[in-house]
Amino acid sequence: MTMKHFLFFLVLLLFLKTPHAFALGRFAVGPELGFVYQTHRDPTGGKLQGAPGVEFGIGGVYQFDRLLSHLAIDYAVGLVQTSPFTYRDIQIEGANGTFRENVFALHWLLGGRYYFGKRKWQPYGGVAVGFQYFRRQNISYRDRFNGALPIPPVSSSFNLALVPSIGLEYRPTFRWAIGLALKPFFSFRRTGVVPAIQVPLSIQITF
Repeated sequence: MTMKHFLFFLVLLLFLKTPHAFALGRFAVGPELGFVYQTHRDPTGGKLQGAPGVEFGIGGVYQFDRLLSHLAIDYAVGLVQTSPFTYRDIQIEGANGTFRENVFALHWLLGGRYYFGKRKWQPYGGVAVGFQYFRRQNISYRDRFNGALPIPPVSSSFNLALVPSIGLEYRPTFRWAIGLALKPFFSFRRTGVVPAIQVPLSIQITF
């Protein structure tokens, strides 16, 4: 065997032994489920309240190969359902009372990640942009004596969203991975920013 052949097989062996190399250049997709602390604004836009909730959806990544192996495309679609929101001392159309509602939110996101390693444990940071749709439901509006007030006209909203993230991904084999992330979520509307915090747990299957 010549030195050229020896070096070729050595490089090939090192490539095959490179941690996580078998998972690069592939799509991964799977379910997400997590905790959310979501805020929302009353119909006038003047008051901001928060409520806990849950987020579930589908997300995944495409991690590039070779020289770009630290980079990945991030994509996600998710639903958020919260506990009821309560806004007190709200003035709407001349009436003053307590406004209560539930909020249903749907988001679509596309972004990028940077992985800080190529081992089974992979910390990463990223940012995504997209859209978030809010829908108000189970609305009530009552005065201080708990008397019913006329329900004000309310509308759903469709907003731009910006979502930075940090996370940790564990990939024991090339077939699947489990990840945990922290995502500050900023939804922009004309009455102001609507922030949230999402902590999703994800499982991804590689194809």
